[in-house]
Amino acid sequence: MAKIELFEDQTSKGTFSQIKLDDGKRILVSLTQTELAVRQFVLGIPMKNIFDMVSLDFMMNILYPYGHQSANAKQSLLSIITEIALESGSGAHGFSARFWKNVETYSQKIKDMGEKE
Repeated sequence: MAKIELFEDQTSKGTFSQIKLDDGKRILVSLTQTELAVRQFVLGIPMKNIFDMVSLDFMMNILYPYGHQSANAKQSLLSIITEIALESGSGAHGFSARFWKNVETYSQKIKDMGEKE
């Protein structure tokens, strides 16, 4: 089972999480001011892109469909993306496709919940 090894949400070190996948490989989920990237560690350095970088605005529109009125509005973007990455975490091979499928499933779940009351 995939597990979180490190989680730094808006700290002086940055906004990222490190996850150990089921196959033993480690990935870095990193949020900058403008984009999301998921990289696989190679020789201890997060080098290999396993998920194409996308803009944070794009991801925010998908994961918070009603903006501040979304049912999940109190949950940080990093915790949502880390949760999705954990669910996608059977291994680095095919990660991107599993990640996008899980993003779509998560987004639909939030849309079904509607706006918070």
